[in-house]
Amino acid sequence: MIARYIILALSLAALAIGPTDAFAASVEVIATSPDTTDAGVRANPILGEDRESGSESHRYSFIHYNANRICLNGADWSGLRHILKDAAAGHGTLDIVHIGDSHIQAEGNTSRVRRHLQRRYGSAGRGLITPFRLAGTNQPTDYRITSSTSFASAKLMRTPWHTSMGFTGISLAMPGSAVSFNISNAQRFEQIVVYGRGHISVTAVTAGSTEIAFDQIEVNNATLVVLGHAVSACTITIDAPGGNIYGFELRHNDHGIRYHAIGNNGATFSQYNSIGEFGASLRQLAPDLVIISLGTNEAFGKISDEAFMRQIDALVSDIRTHNSDVNILLTTPSECQRSVYTTVRKRRKRRRRVRVKRVRSFAVNSNIARLRSAILRYGEQHHIATWDWYDVAGGKGSSTPWLSAHLLGGDRIHRTWAGYHLEGDLLADALDAALSGKAIINVPASSTAAEARDYNTHSTADKPSTSAKNHTSTVKKSRSSKKKYKSAKSSKKRKKGRRRRRR
Repeated sequence: MIARYIILALSLAALAIGPTDAFAASVEVIATSPDTTDAGVRANPILGEDRESGSESHRYSFIHYNANRICLNGADWSGLRHILKDAAAGHGTLDIVHIGDSHIQAEGNTSRVRRHLQRRYGSAGRGLITPFRLAGTNQPTDYRITSSTSFASAKLMRTPWHTSMGFTGISLAMPGSAVSFNISNAQRFEQIVVYGRGHISVTAVTAGSTEIAFDQIEVNNATLVVLGHAVSACTITIDAPGGNIYGFELRHNDHGIRYHAIGNNGATFSQYNSIGEFGASLRQLAPDLVIISLGTNEAFGKISDEAFMRQIDALVSDIRTHNSDVNILLTTPSECQRSVYTTVRKRRKRRRRVRVKRVRSFAVNSNIARLRSAILRYGEQHHIATWDWYDVAGGKGSSTPWLSAHLLGGDRIHRTWAGYHLEGDLLADALDAALSGKAIINVPASSTAAEARDYNTHSTADKPSTSAKNHTSTVKKSRSSKKKYKSAKSSKKRKKGRRRRRR
C-alpha cells in the first residue's frame, strides 16, 4: 500500500515539474488550410450597438491621410460640381447611390458620409430605406420598418429566390389583402416613394390615431406619396395583391443631398449582376453618382483577376447603359484577415496514442491586395474614378494596427462602429474635395497611392527647411569633428603613457 502511494507521488511530481523523457510529446504540423466558415461570418456580422461618435474621428498614425483623394482617371466630374452648386443654392438635388456588401448594409460608414455632406450642402431627405428586418436580417439603426404581417421574402444571397428580386436585394411578397408598414426615421419627411412590383396602391397614411392627407402619383414604376405635412413617423397601408415591396424612399426637401445605400451581406459583383434589370431599376433613384464598394467577398473565394474584372465591367456597363449621365466611383476593399486552421499531430513518447487536433489562427487575406490592384487597373483603363480605401486605411499590414486600435472586429473582417465611422469621415472628406473641385487628381491611381504614401511618411509639416537642413548638417559635422579630435588626442596620451612604462 505504501509503495502505491510512493509511485503516485512520484508520478504527480513528474507532471508538476514538466515533460520528461517518459512523458515528453512530439508535435508535428500536418497541414494548414483556410477556414471555410468565413463565409458564414461574413453573412452575419455582429456589430453590437451603434454609438455615434463625435463630429470628427480620432487621428491615427497608421492612416494615410494625405492619400485620401479621389483619382478621377480622366473622368469628367464638372457636371457633378454644377449639380452640387445648384443643390446647395436650393435648386435641385444631387443623388448619390452607394452599392456594396455587409460593410454597406449596416450603414455605419454611409450614415457618416450622408451626415457630413448634408450638413455642408443641405438635406433632401434620408433617401432609400430597405425592410431588412422584415426579411430576417440586420437593419441600420437610424430608421425602423415594422409590420404585424409575416412575409414570404427573398434575399440577394439566399438562392434560389422564391419571389421576384428587387434592386435593393430584398423582396417582400405581398399577400392578397392590404398591409400596414410602420416607418420611423431620425429625419423628418413629407414624401414617401414605394418601390416594388405590380400595381401598388396606398389606401391610408396615419400618424398615431390621426389620418394624414396625401396624394399618390405613379412615377417610373414606383408610387410617390406626398403627405400633407412633414412627419418623423407614420403608418402607411399598401394594397398590392400578388406584388412585391422592395423598399421605400424618404424625401424631405426638393434641394440638397440624397445619399442612398444598397448593401447586402455577402454580396459580390456577380450577385448584383444576377438581378434582372438592375441598372434599369436603379434609374428610379435618378442617380448622379454611383459608388460601388465590393470585392471583399470575392477575396474569400477563388477568382482570377480577369474574371473579376469581367464582373466589374458587367455591372458598370449595365448601370451606364440605363443611366446615361451617371458618374461612377469604384472603391477598393481594405486589408482584412481570414481564419486559418492548422492540423497538428501530437504523440507522447513511449505511448502509442496519437492525438490530432485543429488549431485556429488568423492570417492576412492576400487576395485583397490582388483584387484591389484589379479595381484600380480597371478604373485607369476605363477612365472611371477610384478611391483607394486600401491605401488610405494603411495599406499592407494595416489590419494589425486596426485590430489593436479596436477599429477591426473580432472576426477581423468587419470593422467596429468606430472603424466604420472613421471610414465614413474619410470618404466624406474625399468626396467633398472632389465634388467641390478642391482636389482634382487625374493621374493613375496606382501612382497617386505611392506618391501619397511617400508624402504621408515625409509630410511638409514635418520637413525642415533647406537652411535648417544645412544648419543641422553643419552642426553635426562640427560635433563629429570635435569628437574625432578628442578621441585622437586621448589615444596619443595613452600611447605616450605606454612608452614611458616600457622605458
